[in-house]
Amino acid sequence: MSPLSLTRVAVYGLAIVFGIIVMALNADVIATSREYEDYVVFDFQGLGIAVGILNILILPAFLTLGMIRKNAFLTANVVELPVIGVLTILWIVESALITQIAPPGGFQCDTIRRFSFTGSDPLLKICQEVVAIQAISFLTWVLLLIYVIFTIGMCATGKAGWQGEAQAQPAPATKTNENTTYATGA
Repeated sequence: MSPLSLTRVAVYGLAIVFGIIVMALNADVIATSREYEDYVVFDFQGLGIAVGILNILILPAFLTLGMIRKNAFLTANVVELPVIGVLTILWIVESALITQIAPPGGFQCDTIRRFSFTGSDPLLKICQEVVAIQAISFLTWVLLLIYVIFTIGMCATGKAGWQGEAQAQPAPATKTNENTTYATGA
């Protein structure tokens, strides 16, 4: 496996894991707020669940098709880069939506912890989960953006050769037993 392919697998694997985490945290924030009869769903919660589902559906498809079929249409750079670019935009929008609802100075979960008498305040739990969602969304955006820039650079230099992991490797050079003559300098 080439270093480019390993980079692709690592980035997609991390993005899948981050997508699952963000989706689960958003679902838990919704469930916790529903327990206390707060039926408002913020934009970032719906988008986080949607982007998590898209990550779970799209990225494994790219990985498995690249490993199974050589030169599959879905693993072509002309298809893969725009799809990953859209996912990148969705991840930064997720992080921006959370930043938009944050109070000046960001979320201060320590303030909630200081005034919590039971130690298991649901508001503290939601605050910590929202901070985690924001951080992971931003990390996923950075990860995918660096991958897109890296891939565009490889395509521009003509070195993007991961059109599927099932690519045929070049045949090793064969030795020939030809008679070699050397000129003698006199």
